[in-house]
Amino acid sequence: THHNHTAGWNRGHHAAHHGNYLLYKPGVRLIAQRVTKLNDVYDVDLGDSGVLGVGTFSTVRVGTHRLSGLRYAVKAISLRGMTAQTLVRLRREIQVLRSLSNPNIIRLFEIFEEGGHLYMVMEMCTGGELWHFLQRVEIHPNGDKYFMTERGRVRLDERRVAVIVRQILDAA
Repeated sequence: THHNHTAGWNRGHHAAHHGNYLLYKPGVRLIAQRVTKLNDVYDVDLGDSGVLGVGTFSTVRVGTHRLSGLRYAVKAISLRGMTAQTLVRLRREIQVLRSLSNPNIIRLFEIFEEGGHLYMVMEMCTGGELWHFLQRVEIHPNGDKYFMTERGRVRLDERRVAVIVRQILDAA
């Protein structure tokens, strides 16, 4: 069971601006108000094998809940050097993720903020991103389409495409 300790995440958080950039001040929380530390609740795999993805401002790693043993994706976002506009987009992303409840959209469980980073604890999906899936599609001269899986090459027929499209539309 997850407890929602982030109800006030968007209240009363102000940051000094220098031009278009935020001046990060240690100890000042920009987004999350909870005081519990991430490492008190989750064991985050800091090795190379624990990395699920890397972005411009973030790294996603495997995190294991210390009490339940369940595994989650922990997105660590650096708040240092973030523009005010990027912070607004980040707050909007969090607000949208918190409001969604759909089996085809990754669920956000908890938010931690400490040491100049925001940590978003999310549902872990091991199948990869749709974009990477589509990049693995091979088109043969006869028009048949295939994609590679761990088990080998699989034909991408109309039925499989319909399932994917239905899942995307269910999430919209």
